[in-house]
Amino acid sequence: MANILAGVDYPSRFATPRVDTFDSVARARIPPLYSVSAKIFGQRLSPVILKGLSFPISTAPHDLIHAFNYVPLGTKPYVVSFEGELPRVMNGDVASTSARKRLRKHFFSRRCRGLYPISAFALRLLRSYARDWPEVQEDRFQPQIMYPSIQRRGRPKQLNKGELVLTFVGGQWARKGGAVCARLSRLLTQRGLKHCLHIISSLDHGPHIYTDTSVDFYKSDIDLLRAPEVTLHGAMSNADALALMDKSDFVLLPTLDDSFGFSLLEAMAGGTPCIATRICAIPEVIDDGQDGILVDMPCDANGRWAHVYEDTPGRLNPAYSEMLDTLFSDLALTIADRLEALVESGGYEAMSHQALSKIETRFDAELMARRWNDVYAQALSRNI
Repeated sequence: MANILAGVDYPSRFATPRVDTFDSVARARIPPLYSVSAKIFGQRLSPVILKGLSFPISTAPHDLIHAFNYVPLGTKPYVVSFEGELPRVMNGDVASTSARKRLRKHFFSRRCRGLYPISAFALRLLRSYARDWPEVQEDRFQPQIMYPSIQRRGRPKQLNKGELVLTFVGGQWARKGGAVCARLSRLLTQRGLKHCLHIISSLDHGPHIYTDTSVDFYKSDIDLLRAPEVTLHGAMSNADALALMDKSDFVLLPTLDDSFGFSLLEAMAGGTPCIATRICAIPEVIDDGQDGILVDMPCDANGRWAHVYEDTPGRLNPAYSEMLDTLFSDLALTIADRLEALVESGGYEAMSHQALSKIETRFDAELMARRWNDVYAQALSRNI
């Protein structure tokens, strides 16, 4: 009997099997090492030293670790699912670049049994960061895409009559597109389109977030949340958020940067189409006009927002704020136009049906569990 250890956190639930078809899949915390370094080493070490590493916290017996984004410490063999760059060190500074090169050796060690991008975007980003990594270009290094999974829970829906119900979910309110949603609500009100906008968010925003500018810039958009059409829920349990998504006509994610957008899968699994920006892996989740709506924004060759690499001083420059202001207004206007056209022309029920079909054909929990079962069996059978 073989035992697999997988993460218990929110993204790991998507990137690892939801349906247990293997002998045993145990859940445990596998956090980034720097976040628990104080408990392990008696002091909190610099993230630069520990970038890209994780630390399984579990006493459960296991034969293989399934980690997400980070290299798990220990002696057991492992596979890694990843959503973007790998090794995951995030920044492009000298220290991060050095850490990335230092960590690469782990992926050609005896312990590593496979690297699995959760999207074509993730694989594309890996290739981009690995241009100076000759081994990753070899034929033997050809990762197969293993999409996140979820279980369908809904049926095709009809558009709410009389009042359009929209829901936004995102803790980092500005980065995820909350300001765009606030401006969208104002536009819909001005056009006489009756609606209600639910905001599930702690409203976290400001220059400590890598896409945001000064807090003052967002004050007028925060003020828009006081409109009678807007309901601010604050933080909410996942179960309550899913219930609200299921009652909605659309879930909104006009995000500036999201490697995947797991909330989109949660909405579509309940039959709720989504409206999102055409960035990163989101076009692999939504087919524009078929099972949801995509809106365009300036992107680089990898599909990320063209300004996502701006450093903090640059983000505090007035020119950056002006660019954000124009972008937010343009996105809100485009979404308003697309919503009005859909309401007038019909076709919502077909869109809801297609959203459910996408879940069943690409992101189905049982389908992906069977595929992971094959991966685990192969990884454990390798005699390295």
